[in-house]
Amino acid sequence: MPELLVCPECKNTLIKKENKLVCSRCGKECSVDGTLYDFMGNDNYYWGEISLEEMEKTLEVAKNNGWRTAVRKINISHPNPDFGKYIVSSSRIDWLSHCIDYSRTGACLDIGSGWGANAFGLAHYYNEVWSLEAVKQRVIFQKIRQEQDNIDNIKFVRTDWLHLPFPDNYFDLVVANGALEWVGLSDYSKDPRDLQIEFLKETRRVLKPSGCLYIGIENRYALSSFFGSVDHSGLPFTSIIPRKLADLVVRRSGKSGEYGQHAIMKNWRDYRTYTYSQAGYEKLLRAANYNYINCYWSTNYNMPKVAGRLYDESFPYYLKTGRKNTANVKNKTALLGYLGSYMPNNLLKWANSKLCESFLIFSYKENNHSSFESNMLNTLDPNLGFLRVSGGGGESTDYKINYFILKGNKAISVMKLPRDRKSIALALEEKLQTRFNGIEIKEQIVDAVPIFIEPILPGVHLQQNNLSHNTKALTWLINFQNQTKKGYWNAEDLENEINELDDYLLNLELQENIKMRTLGRMKEFSDSLRKVKIPITAEHGDYCSVNILIDHNSIYVIDWEFYREDGNPLFDIIFFMLMNLTLGTFPKSIRINGKDQQSKIFKMLLSEYSKATDLTPEFILQAFPYVILRCLKRNDIIENGKQLDTQAYLKLLILWDEVAPKTIQLA
Repeated sequence: MPELLVCPECKNTLIKKENKLVCSRCGKECSVDGTLYDFMGNDNYYWGEISLEEMEKTLEVAKNNGWRTAVRKINISHPNPDFGKYIVSSSRIDWLSHCIDYSRTGACLDIGSGWGANAFGLAHYYNEVWSLEAVKQRVIFQKIRQEQDNIDNIKFVRTDWLHLPFPDNYFDLVVANGALEWVGLSDYSKDPRDLQIEFLKETRRVLKPSGCLYIGIENRYALSSFFGSVDHSGLPFTSIIPRKLADLVVRRSGKSGEYGQHAIMKNWRDYRTYTYSQAGYEKLLRAANYNYINCYWSTNYNMPKVAGRLYDESFPYYLKTGRKNTANVKNKTALLGYLGSYMPNNLLKWANSKLCESFLIFSYKENNHSSFESNMLNTLDPNLGFLRVSGGGGESTDYKINYFILKGNKAISVMKLPRDRKSIALALEEKLQTRFNGIEIKEQIVDAVPIFIEPILPGVHLQQNNLSHNTKALTWLINFQNQTKKGYWNAEDLENEINELDDYLLNLELQENIKMRTLGRMKEFSDSLRKVKIPITAEHGDYCSVNILIDHNSIYVIDWEFYREDGNPLFDIIFFMLMNLTLGTFPKSIRINGKDQQSKIFKMLLSEYSKATDLTPEFILQAFPYVILRCLKRNDIIENGKQLDTQAYLKLLILWDEVAPKTIQLA
C-alpha cells in the first residue's frame, strides 16, 4: 500500500518513481524493496544487543539455513539464556490483553521494533502491522522471517521516529516498547524531555481518535536502581540522581551508554536516556496532549509475564503468594520480596507505585475506550482487582493468560484465556483439569474469546526439599500412570525415538566427547529396552514443583499444555527428579550421592518408583539422557520452540555427563 505513506518531513503525498517514492514538495526519497520502505538510505549506523560482526553472521545463517536456525545458534551461545525468548517469544505482547479492542484491529505501528517479536506477535491480531526500525540489519532479519514464513500483513519502514511517514488518524494502536527512553539520542542539540514530548505528539498525530498508545518502560526509581543496577547510560544510579548531576557523572565517566560500542551511543556530553516515575510519565504524556492514561506495574516490561493495576491488591497478593510458595530464599531479589511480603497491604501498594521495576502505560488519544479486558472483568465485577500471570515463553501462541481475580486480599477465582483466541489448546487443557483434578470449570465467550473460570485451588506449591511433599507427589504420579495405562510399548517404536534423539544430539553445539559419551549411554538404554516391558501411560509432561499444589492430604496438578495421551512413564518421574535436583533454577550442579536433603529425596524417589513399577534403579538411571534430550528437542525453536530454555537443558546434559559415572552407586 505505497499510497498510504506520506513525506516524513512535510507530510506531503509521495509519488512513485520506479523503485522509489518521492515527495513532490521537498524531494525526500524512499527506496522500496517489496515490503520494506527505506527513508534512511545510506545512513546505516548500527547498535544492538550483539556486535555488528555477530549480527552479520546471524543474517547469513538466517538467509542460508533459516531464521529459526539463526535464533537457535544465538539462543545457545548468548550470555543471557533468555535472549532467544527476547527475539521471538509471543509472551512479549501479553500486555495486549490490557488494551486490545477486538472491534478496532485495523492497523498498528510498532516503533523501535528491534528483532520483531512484538510486530510478529501483533500480526496475529491486527489486519495490518507496520514495523518501524532504524537499524538496517534488524529490519533485514525481520524481512527474512516474514518471507520464510509467508506472512503477508507486516510491512517494514526505516525512518526517523520523530518524523513518522504516515497520515493523520491512521492507527488503532501505536507501540513504543523500550523506545521512549532512547528518544533523547535523536538530536544532541535538544533537551531529551523536549524530544520525548515531540515524539509523543507525533504518535498522537497518527492515532485514530479511538486509538491507543502503548509504552513499555522502566521506572526511574525502580528498587533495583538503588542497589546499583546499570542504567542505559552504562552507569549505576544515573536514573535516580538529579539530571544535572547525572550530566556531570556521564561527562566525567567517559562512558558512552549501555551499547557504547555502537556509533549512535558515542560522544555523550550529558545524560540523555530519561526515564520517569509514574507521575512523571503522566505529566510527560499530558504535555503531549494525552489525557486518558492507564498505568500498570510489571516485573519486566520486555517480558511482561506478571502485571496488575498500580493501586489494587495485585502486588500485595503477588508477594504474599510468593512467600507462601517459597521454601527458601535463593537470592537478594527473592529476599527483598520475602521480607516485603510481611508489610501491610496499603504500604505495599504505595511502595509498589514508587519502586516497581516497570510500567505498562496505555494512553488514549481522545477518551478511554472499553477494551477486551474491561469487557471480560465486567462479566464479574469491574471493581474487583486482578493479577495477570501469563504462561509460555516460546514462539508458539498456544499458551494461556491467567487473571487471578481478587476480592480484598484474597483470590476468589482465576479467569483463563488463550493468548491467540483462535487456539483450541486451552480448551483441551481445561478438559484435563476437570478430568484429573475433579474441579468444575465454567466457560463463557467475551468478544469471541473463550474464557474459562476456575475456582482457586487450595494448598501451596510443592517444596522441593520437603520429604513429605515429594512422597505425596510420587504417590500421585504412580496412581496417575496406573489409571492411564493401556498396553505396552513396542521396543522398536521406542528405539526409533531414541535413534531420532541420537540424530538430534549429533547436530547440537556440544563438545564431541560429551556427545560420544551420551550416545553410548543412549545405546545402553536402547539395549535394555529389549529386556523390560514399558507400559503406555499418559504423560503430564511438565511435572515439577510449580505445577503441583499440596493441601494436607490432597494434591492438585496444573498446567497440562505438554500432556500426551500415549506417553512413556519414565518421562514424568525423571523430569520431576531432575527439576528437584536443580531446585527449579538454571542448573549449576547436580548432587545425588551426598548427605544433603536433595540427595536423600533423589534416592527415595528412585527406590520407591522402582518398587512400584518393577523397573530397576539401574534402568531408570539409564533413561536420564533420553529425558533430557526430549526436553532439549521440545525447547528447540526448529523442532517445537514451546519454551526455548535450550541453554538450561544443554547445561543439564553436561552436568549429567559429569555425575553419570557416580550413579552406579545408586543402582
